[in-house]
Amino acid sequence: MKKMFFSAAYNYQHSTITEQNAPEKLANDIRSRMLGDVEKFLYAKVSPLKINPQLEYVGGFYYEPEDERLSACENIVRAELDEIDQADVIMVSLLKYSAIATIAELLYAARFPEKEIVIFCHPEITRFEVQHEYWFPIIAAQRTTQNLRIVYARNDDEILDYIGRYTVQSKRVIIEGTDGIGKTTAAKHLQELGINCLDREKNTISAIMLPSNSDEVRGQVCRQYLFDHPNDFLVFLTTRKTEEILERLERRGGFCDEFDRKAVMYNDLYIKTAQQIDLAETCKHQFAEIDITDCDEHSVVSKIVKKLFYNGFMCRIIFATNNRGKLKELRRIFPEYLVSSLEDVLPDGIYVDEDANDFLGNATKKATTIYTAIKKDPVIADDSGLMVDALGGFPGVLTHRFLGEGANDEDRNAEIIRRIAGKDRTARFICELVYYDGKNIISGHGELVGEIAKKPHGKNGFGFDSIFELEDGRTLAELTPVEKDNLSARRLAAIDLRQKLRT
Repeated sequence: MKKMFFSAAYNYQHSTITEQNAPEKLANDIRSRMLGDVEKFLYAKVSPLKINPQLEYVGGFYYEPEDERLSACENIVRAELDEIDQADVIMVSLLKYSAIATIAELLYAARFPEKEIVIFCHPEITRFEVQHEYWFPIIAAQRTTQNLRIVYARNDDEILDYIGRYTVQSKRVIIEGTDGIGKTTAAKHLQELGINCLDREKNTISAIMLPSNSDEVRGQVCRQYLFDHPNDFLVFLTTRKTEEILERLERRGGFCDEFDRKAVMYNDLYIKTAQQIDLAETCKHQFAEIDITDCDEHSVVSKIVKKLFYNGFMCRIIFATNNRGKLKELRRIFPEYLVSSLEDVLPDGIYVDEDANDFLGNATKKATTIYTAIKKDPVIADDSGLMVDALGGFPGVLTHRFLGEGANDEDRNAEIIRRIAGKDRTARFICELVYYDGKNIISGHGELVGEIAKKPHGKNGFGFDSIFELEDGRTLAELTPVEKDNLSARRLAAIDLRQKLRT
């Protein structure tokens, strides 16, 4: 889901709108219609669009008290610029007239090359009107923004139709390089990190790697591809050692195609093409050449991830765990973030004594302690566990430790079933997620109610999933990953946290 800021002139003069008459006067405003409820427009900061569930509206309506007009205007401008900072997509309607605020917001949005800007203009607008009113902000946006569209619409209905059909394009990483260099392996590791990654088999970049094309022509074709696909990030895997390519091809064995036989030559072409692309400022942030010389698989993936992070492709958050199951869950729930594990930033690990009396205390302690150790990226830490009503909330914060470090999931499940025999079987999963960035501590809470099964069933999931039974008789271990994501305590906590992070 992407966040959208929408700017347009109001149907009424802003000065005639008061808190009392706003619901009536703004009921037909395009933003109210977009949200399906004028109350959402008046008060909500982030609301899902009724006409397009892929978009969330960042904004709200700001009143200007007559006796505080100047200071109120300044506060409104600051608030709306903050909303543009938060948004992924900025849509600007120039249909009615070029309101000063609308033009100012467009110019401000144009300062962010990574954001998508959509400008709505009337198809019959005259050349004079374009030159006189709109030329400056449009030209400014075109010069600085990588992803700008001018959409012609005659009225608000056509704008709403466009927004309703708008499709959020997911960011993709395309791995390129000669055969045997490790593209598929890199793609596999990146996909495990939650990054939408494609290799050459599904794309046509390699078609331009022909000896007959000059370095400049190949570079131009790649730059044009990146310009036409502003959500894609292109990576060339190359090596400065010819013998390394030959060794890799020899290890592959089996069938060798034309690309294999010319692997050394094609590797050189990728290096030369990369130099041409790197000269183009317009797509530097979408491109990377990764030299795999003397690098193992982990180092190659780490280099790609660093490029993605520092080039603004994704925002990174450190999830304070090395539990692969938890990481996969959080990556599915937070697809807009590059969620790295604790071992990615602290390979030697860090000990945090989870001695708090509740989940929130433990999660807060982990988040602050780990952030202090890395002092770079925001940290999300969790503490979660099972609470059985008949056992007074046991095992609670001792969920993973009540049988000692040597016990496994099967041991713990069997002990819970033994203790609950003949008693009320009601139980609940509790999850607390805490975000810390060095300044702000923000928490998300999630709770799922069910019962302890009489015996384990189901093969998916981990921990107590196989004994936590839902109303329909299935355990969490019998759900698909998507089904579990939709109701898990961790998802509920993540949604709660994500909502708070966006407000």
